[in-house]
Amino acid sequence: MAVRVKAKINAWKGSLLSIGGHIELVASAINSMLLYCFLVYTWPVSLLQ
Repeated sequence: MAVRVKAKINAWKGSLLSIGGHIELVASAINSMLLYCFLVYTWPVSLLQ
């Protein structure tokens, strides 16, 4: 099942997004992961300054 879904995603993701769309999608995913890490984990104050 996962192989089929992955194959379908690979088939359409390259054709529907422009280069700018790919860049924006990657940037958004990275920002979301960083925000998630800051909200979930307790970071030392000295590291955040």
